[in-house]
Amino acid sequence: SFNRSITAARAVATGSLPLEPMLRVKRAAGATLNEVLLTLVGGALARILAEAGEEPDRSLTASVPVAADPAGAGGEGPRLSGNKVSNLFVSLHTELEDPLERLAAVHRSMAGAKQLHEASGAELMELMLGYTPPKPYEWAMNRYSGLDVADLHRAPVNVIVSSVPGPREHLWVAGARLVEFFSAGPVLEGIGINVTAWSYVDSMDLMVVTCARAMGEPSRVTAGMAAVLEDMAAALRS
Repeated sequence: SFNRSITAARAVATGSLPLEPMLRVKRAAGATLNEVLLTLVGGALARILAEAGEEPDRSLTASVPVAADPAGAGGEGPRLSGNKVSNLFVSLHTELEDPLERLAAVHRSMAGAKQLHEASGAELMELMLGYTPPKPYEWAMNRYSGLDVADLHRAPVNVIVSSVPGPREHLWVAGARLVEFFSAGPVLEGIGINVTAWSYVDSMDLMVVTCARAMGEPSRVTAGMAAVLEDMAAALRS
């Protein structure tokens, strides 16, 4: 239901997860913090779909933006403006019920996605877009969006998930302590949900942005992620 044509209406939810349980799961599984986050997102979306009787016939897939030119790469100075990103496409293995098994599968999926990304080159998407005539592309995309064509075919991915490592010490602005750290990501035609996370001090701060028609209560995602994290922590204790 969240993979459909989008409208201009948005719904937004924020939330924070304790960072220490995520780090414990990360260390125990030999995974990365980003892979733990992906597992939480996949588990939350799987629960939402199950409650609606919408169990998919295959695993959900995430688009994971990655920096194509990290600041200071190759001995260069910091990039002063703009973002240059590429994408990894990662299976969330929502067909697996056990969250730790799912994390192990996501870890393998991420490794394969990184190998494919390195083989094809981080600039592949940018180079392909460089051959696209701007005016015909603009016309085609306006028609695609205006006719709700995204409702007629399977989405290329199901969700966009971004994760950014933030500072582990509090920041201060004009004498005020920064308490939480949120940023918003875009939704796209056919992909009506975006999860953006920042690790900050001792928490993982989440912002979920959805097309309101695709998902009107994005707080269900943050609540589902918290529940999956509790399940993973309990599984480690048992």
